Amino acid sequence: MDPYEQAEAFIDAVADRSRVVGNLRCLAVCHYAHGAMAAARGDAEAAAHSLDAAVELNERIGSPAGLAYALATRAELRSAAGDLDGGWEDVLRGLEASGQASIRDHCLMSNQAAGIRNRVPAGDLERAASLVRDALAADDEAGPCFICRPELYAAVASFHLATGAQGEATEWIERALALAEVGEFRPGMAGALLVRGRIEAAHGEPERARDSLQRAAEIFGELGHQADVSRARDALAALPTR
Repeated sequence: MDPYEQAEAFIDAVADRSRVVGNLRCLAVCHYAHGAMAAARGDAEAAAHSLDAAVELNERIGSPAGLAYALATRAELRSAAGDLDGGWEDVLRGLEASGQASIRDHCLMSNQAAGIRNRVPAGDLERAASLVRDALAADDEAGPCFICRPELYAAVASFHLATGAQGEATEWIERALALAEVGEFRPGMAGALLVRGRIEAAHGEPERARDSLQRAAEIFGELGHQADVSRARDALAALPTR
């Protein structure tokens, strides 16, 4: 059985039991897990359905951390689909929920990364810059995390690339990649390689960009992250032909 199918079968069983015993907090986690996996696999409709349920249930039970994570993931999903306004609305709600969460730093990093990735394609570099400043100001206070930090650093690198500050973009993406490698966080490694490939392409280094993007596509493929595989392949297709 496919690893995702195994995970989904397990989550379905846990969700069913949670409904029986009335454990809404556990059920909310199941909805979130389903949504996050569906988003990674490129099933936007299933992801949206599960994440909507996760947002609604976390609001009902009063779980700021659960709400913050669900909103950050839904913001990423909406932004990737081109719904930048909807994604930004989720980011704002997620940032508010993060401030009330017991794991505030991790929730903030997730929503700040989602917000930067939303505002850059929207051309709203002023708000993106504000998120970057807030994130970096809190960076020293946040605890170590080999998941949230690489994602955030990659988003910061994307912001600097959009502003034309390629030196800063390179610095931040190398930090993201190094941290993901230390933590053996393969999705973070692939995400950083994708951004590094874009930076190298913008710097006029198509062969280095091709290597980074191909490595990103390979890792995403091994992980079953089909939506990200498509993003990496799109970036590869945009490179000049040999």
